[in-house]
Parts: sequence; C-alpha cells; structure tokens
Amino acid sequence: MSAAEKFLRNLLSNWTGMILGLFISFFLSPYVVRKLGNTYYGVWNIIMDMTGYLGLLEMGVRQSIIRYVAKYHAVNDTDSLNKIVSSAFSIYGITSFACAVISVGLAALFPYVVNVSAETVPVARWVIVITGFSVAQGLIFSVYYGVILGIQRYDVVVKVTILTSIVKAGLTVVLLGNGYGLISLSMMHLAMGLASSMYARHYCGKEIHGLEISVGKYGSEWYGKIFSYSFKTFMMFIGQKIVFYSDSIVIGIMLGPAHVTFFVIGASLTEYMKRLVNQMTQMFTPLTSELQALREEEKIRDILSLGTKLSLIIALPLSIVFLTMGKRFISMWMGAEYGPLSSQVLSILTITHLFSVAQYTTQDILQGLNKHQICAVCRGIEAIANLILSIILIRHWGIAGVAIGTAVPHLATALFAYPYFISREVKLDFGQYVLRSYIAPILSSVPFLACCILIETRFPAANLAGFFARVLVLMPLYLIPEWYFSIRKKERIVYMSTLYKLVPALNRKSV
Repeated sequence: MSAAEKFLRNLLSNWTGMILGLFISFFLSPYVVRKLGNTYYGVWNIIMDMTGYLGLLEMGVRQSIIRYVAKYHAVNDTDSLNKIVSSAFSIYGITSFACAVISVGLAALFPYVVNVSAETVPVARWVIVITGFSVAQGLIFSVYYGVILGIQRYDVVVKVTILTSIVKAGLTVVLLGNGYGLISLSMMHLAMGLASSMYARHYCGKEIHGLEISVGKYGSEWYGKIFSYSFKTFMMFIGQKIVFYSDSIVIGIMLGPAHVTFFVIGASLTEYMKRLVNQMTQMFTPLTSELQALREEEKIRDILSLGTKLSLIIALPLSIVFLTMGKRFISMWMGAEYGPLSSQVLSILTITHLFSVAQYTTQDILQGLNKHQICAVCRGIEAIANLILSIILIRHWGIAGVAIGTAVPHLATALFAYPYFISREVKLDFGQYVLRSYIAPILSSVPFLACCILIETRFPAANLAGFFARVLVLMPLYLIPEWYFSIRKKERIVYMSTLYKLVPALNRKSV
C-alpha cells in the first residue's frame, strides 16, 4: 500500500469514528443534562477535568512508543522495537499504581476545593476514585495502542472506538433512564475501558509478528531513550492539560458547578472541531518519523504545507457556522436559556481555535522530528498566561472572561511562535507557505460566509431540521471554491485516484 493510500485509509477511518462520535454526542448531551441537572452535570465535567490531569502520569511515554515503533518498524528492527515496548510497559506499571493512589487523595480533597452540597460529596468522591482506576488501567494498556498507532493502523483503533462509543451511549441512556446516576456512569466507563484495552492486547499478540513484551528485562539505555523523547512531550502535555482542563475548574471554584455547564456547552462545540482536525494531523507524527528514518526531507515539507491547508479547509465551514448561527443553534439544541451565554463562549473560542488548528500539523511534525521541546516551551508559557488571565477576567466578565483568558495566549502561539519555529526546522519558504496554506483557503470561504450571514439575518431556521437543511444547501458554495482554488490540480488527481482504490463502490462504478 502506498503512503497516500495508507494516509487516506487512516483518515477516512478516523473521520468515520469522529462523525459517529459527534452524532452520538449531539443527541446524547441534551438527554444527559436533563437527567442529571445543571449541578450534577457540572460536577461530572469538573471531575472529568480533575482526573484528566491524571493523564500526565502517562509522561509522554506513549508518544515515544508511537515514534520509535514507527522508526524501527520502517527498517524491520524487531529487536529494538521489543526493547522499547517492554521498557515502556515497565514504566506504566509504576505510573498506573500511582494514578490509583492519587485518585483516592483527590476524592478526599474534593469538597474542600469545590463548593458542593453535602449530599453531593459522597457521590463525587466515588466517581473520582472509579474514574481514577479507569485512567490507571488505560495507562498500562496504552502500550498496545501505542504499538498499533506506531505501525499506522489507525483504522483498527477507530473500529474499537466506534463499537465502544455505541455501547457506552446505549448504556448511558439505559442507566439514566432507570434512575441511576454518576456512580453507575463511571463504573460503566471503567468496564468499557477495560474491554477495549483487552482487545488492543489481543490484536497486538495476534497480528504483530515478533512482538514480545518482557517486563524489567532491558537496561537503562532503553529507559533513557524513552525519557529523552517523552520528557519534552510530558512538559508539553502539562501545559496542554492546564490550557484545556483548567477552565472548568476555575469556573467551578469561583462561580460554582452550575456555571460550568454553560461554559462546557459552548466549549464542547469547538472541541468537536479540534478533534476533527486532530484525527488527520495526529497521523503525521509516525509518518514524519518514518520519513526522517528514510531521509525524505522534501516530503516532510510537503506534509507541513498540505496538512496546514487541509486543517484550515476542515475547520473553516464549522467556524463560519458557529460564528454566524451559533446562538440560534445552541438555543434549539440545548434550550433557549443556554443560547445567550454559551454562544459568547462559542464565538470567542471559535476564533481562537480556527487559527490554532492550522498549527496542529506543525506540532505533530515537530514531535515526529523529535524537536517538540519547542511545543513544550510554548505550551508552558501559554498555560501560565491562560491560568492568570482566566482568574483575573472571570471577576469582570464571568465565563466569557475565562474564554478570553484562554484565547489571548493561545492565539499568540498559533499566529507567531509555531510558524516561526517550523519554518526554521524544515527550511520552508515562508511566503509560499502562508499563501498556499492560509490565504487560499480563507479567500475561497468568502462566498460561504456571505451566504451564511444572509441566511441567518433574512431566513433564520425555526428548528434543528431547518438549521441543518440550510447548512447542507450552502455547503457546495464552500466545497467547490475550496476544491478548485485551494487544492492544486496534481493534489486533486492523487486524492481521487487514491479514493477510487480504497473505496470499492467507487472502483466498481468506474469499471
């Protein structure tokens, strides 16, 4: 299978899983909010963000696995592959135990940090402990998923994700519909996490020939190799966790859990947009490591330019819809009381993440090149600025102030820091990079933007069906200009020929 076919196969698989996840979340979120109420839903999100920090115990080791598995697999060095994977498994045994212990401590501290009613405290504590154990098992078994991603079989991961998402959605409806609450939900998430981990272990043992994991067998040089790469990833993850998980905690402490719900509704929509782009760009890390091992520097430059452009092409239509029709959509989706406040958060974060997702390719390529200390420094500075600004601005503008506190430092790194550093690392013609990757997609989206504004002001939707119908009708005004003006002819030929090879239905039609 060619590199283009492998990439498109993984991309189509990732997007299939992503779209299904969006579909499930779209219909499930209002149901969960109604069943739990603003307070318990806010508590659930605060706990998810608090326990999200436990993911730092991963310490960037999985990214090391992905990089080195991709590198050694490309040159058929099975012995080194086994040594890296075995050493990583030993590390995770220790961090998983630490994760379980820390979750018990967080449970004890929770009521002293977040102001909740007395009857909520025992529920929150149990949920924290159960979720902590769920994170712990995910840590140790993420070794297997790291191997699967390292050999670029994203389609396998997506199949597991799709199945578990469907089952979890069904069980969520059943549990909440029968009067069960947060404890039951967290237990269900733990069980599903264990099930998916067992499948990953089974897949690696069955499909990856020569893979042998021996705990504690190999010397310090392999631990050093892992940590020399993962430390930079770990520092980057610390900043990332603060940036993306601190907002709900700041709001919960300073305004109360109920206000978190209003923030999360707006922020979750931009999160979907970020995930949609990340499903593509995350594949660039192992691909870049493979190309670096094969000394294909020119192809790395091509990936940077193309990935940045495609990221913007993916994010632009969602951003335009959020900015022009976001308030109406939230009001129809979640309820009229959420529209005004949540849409402010949505607008601020949409503008922010529209430009930041364009640099996802930069970050993933830097990781593939083992140059991601740049990302670590940028994330650290951004995290500190984000936390300080959010605490200051929440006093003046409430949850919108928190969104602004997130936006300002995030835009600074996306617009200035990352473009500067990547142009130095891959020796890129910066002018051509900006023209092809930024200017062309943005200018091509102007007709779609103008029509969205016209529709919202003159022919607004009365319900969700009407809203989606309007967006679908307008989409050709976006896709056609992007296809012919942003994507070059030779790129279109490669995409179409690869798509025909991978999609049997199209292949049969062409015959």
